[in-house]
Amino acid sequence: MDSEIEDYFEPQSFDGAMKGARVGLGHYGIEADDEICTQVAVAVLTGFVVTGGLEPESLERLGDIVLRAAAAHLES
Repeated sequence: MDSEIEDYFEPQSFDGAMKGARVGLGHYGIEADDEICTQVAVAVLTGFVVTGGLEPESLERLGDIVLRAAAAHLES
């Protein structure tokens, strides 16, 4: 596996994708367990590998959005 693909499956990337899935589904009132969030995270990260991922600026913005959404979810 080349290093570019490995980067998408680092624990931090996977954890972020799982949190993003949980918060995103929660936005629509869907409470998802770890199994569903894992499947969503794998699908998203696989899509990033296949398409070559997002530009660094987009990844930074996406990370910021996920953090803000998670913070809002915790406050509610």
